[in-house]
Amino acid sequence: MNSNDSKFIREMHISLLERLLALFSVVLGIGFKWYLSGTNWVKSAKSPINNPAFFPNIIAWAFIVVGILLLLESMKTDKDKTITMNFVGLPAIALWGLYVFAMQYIGFIIASIIAIALSMLYWGAKNKKAILIASVIPPVFVYLTLGRLLGVSFPTLFI
Repeated sequence: MNSNDSKFIREMHISLLERLLALFSVVLGIGFKWYLSGTNWVKSAKSPINNPAFFPNIIAWAFIVVGILLLLESMKTDKDKTITMNFVGLPAIALWGLYVFAMQYIGFIIASIIAIALSMLYWGAKNKKAILIASVIPPVFVYLTLGRLLGVSFPTLFI
C-alpha cells in the first residue's frame, strides 16, 4: 500500500473530526460497560474493588468522560479550520478489530494466520513464501510456547 495514495487523503474540519472521535470514544466506553454487564465478574466478586471488572470499568468510564470532554471542547473549535488527514491505516485497524472478534469463533491460530497474511498483503508484501512463513510460524510458536508450555488458554477451534 502506498501511503501517498490520494483516495485515503481527506481535508476535514477539525470540529467535525473532534466530534467523530468524541462519539467513537463514548460508544466504545458504553460498549465496554455493556460487555462487562454481561459477565459474572462483578456479581461473583466479594468486593467492588477486588474483582476482575474493576480496571475494565475504570477504562470504560475514562472513554466515556474523555469523549464527553472532547465533545464539549469541539464546540469551542473554529468551524472553518481544517486539517489534512491520511486514513491509509484505517482498513488495517478495522482488520485487526475484526481479528479480535473472529478469534473466538475460528480460534487463535487460524484468525492470526489470516490477519497477519491480509495485513502483509495490504501493506504491499509480494513474496508469497515470506507471507506464508511470517503468518504461520509466529501464531503457532506463540500458541505452543504460551498455550502448551505455560498453560495460557487461547480461543481454539480444532486444537
